[in-house]
Amino acid sequence: MLSSVILFRSVNRSAQADIAQMSLAAGRNYPAVDIFICTYDEPLELVERSIPNAFALD
Repeated sequence: MLSSVILFRSVNRSAQADIAQMSLAAGRNYPAVDIFICTYDEPLELVERSIPNAFALD
């Protein structure tokens, strides 16, 4: 019963999202992000080529 109450409860945050989007667009002060290069048995040469491309992201 408690999980149903939690799932059906909603909050409209569209006004807060609009304000945050406008402030990001005006100041070009974007938050930092992390880039993960996930691998599974790839050769080292392939992973080494991926690293400069990750640094080149803007």
